[in-house]
Amino acid sequence: MKLTSPGGLRALRDQLAALQEPLASLRAAARTEFSTELDAVDAALSDLGDSIGTAVASPSRDNLTAVRDSADGVTSAVQDLATAVKAAC
Repeated sequence: MKLTSPGGLRALRDQLAALQEPLASLRAAARTEFSTELDAVDAALSDLGDSIGTAVASPSRDNLTAVRDSADGVTSAVQDLATAVKAAC
């Protein structure tokens, strides 16, 4: 996927939307056990969605860098969630 094109960014946005249902299922299964980590994942995904929207509207270097940085935030939040789940098992 080439993120420097609006089509690539839209595809990434579609993939981001596809994560919502599995994340909701995970939240329901975990109940309150990993709420802090799941909230961080939600916030990171929201930030990524906002960054993608901005970059689709104006695909500048700064906006594409913001998408990359937001994606890094998602990676970090998911890693923190995985660490918490692993520690609980």
